[in-house]
Amino acid sequence: MKKTTAFLILAFPFAVMAAQQDELRLPPPDSVAVPEVSAPQGKSIGSAIGHAILAPFAREFFEKTKDISGQAVPAALRRRETVAKLSLAEMLDKYLFTDFTFTTRAGKLLRISATKVANCAGGDSCDDMTKFFVTFATDSGEVSGANGYKIANYFIKSGYQDLDFDGDRKNYRVKLYADMGTPTNSILEIKQGSKTYLYSELGTALEAFKARGAKVKLSKDYLIYHSREFRQDSDGNLVSGKQGKTMFLAFSPDSTSNYYFFSGDSVTETGVSFKDFEPDYVFRKTQDGFLEILKK
Repeated sequence: MKKTTAFLILAFPFAVMAAQQDELRLPPPDSVAVPEVSAPQGKSIGSAIGHAILAPFAREFFEKTKDISGQAVPAALRRRETVAKLSLAEMLDKYLFTDFTFTTRAGKLLRISATKVANCAGGDSCDDMTKFFVTFATDSGEVSGANGYKIANYFIKSGYQDLDFDGDRKNYRVKLYADMGTPTNSILEIKQGSKTYLYSELGTALEAFKARGAKVKLSKDYLIYHSREFRQDSDGNLVSGKQGKTMFLAFSPDSTSNYYFFSGDSVTETGVSFKDFEPDYVFRKTQDGFLEILKK
């Protein structure tokens, strides 16, 4: 099990920029320990200080996310009480197509959500904060994304990412204005030149994200999501992952628990359980394409 640290977006995960998550509320300012900062080799002092300033904000959205691995369940521990049976096909990528939208100059409708990629942009090691993306999906299935850390603006950090939504090389500039006190009040802005196409609080995006989850009652209520794998290229751009690879995300809509990520491959036909996530339940894939959750 690995405790991650990443994307204001996933409270959206927005969860994913507003996107990761024990409460989505920050501790009082006087309880936040600000680490001493020295400039890492190859980085400016300004970059090091900026990262430290962001730390309390990032913690609430990123450190509450956990990558978890399942353990095989002995047959003696399996019981027959099925508490949920969810169609994997119906769940797949449903979260990408929210009702939080904007329309481009060319009339293209884009649905906004967030996701976490499976890799680092430059090597094998990176801060999980760099793995979260705000996504933009068309109803025809095209998906593009802006890196949550790249677009964040806070204190002395100024960030943005330019994306060509219409295919005419006239880029749209995506920015996230981070609210350190109340992250869900952070603003997602999309502009082209002087024209603003979107200026909205991330809380709106988070509610739209929640609406796309499959509702499950375990020890408490959860939302579960099923996603294809996404990756980022060496320049930090969102690209498709390995064919057939998927992941799951589970979290409580009351925002009092961690956000849990586990790979689709980790859930087997015989069933697995998770030490740090609802250990009294078994998760398994059925031959007919369902995620089945059983009580031990």
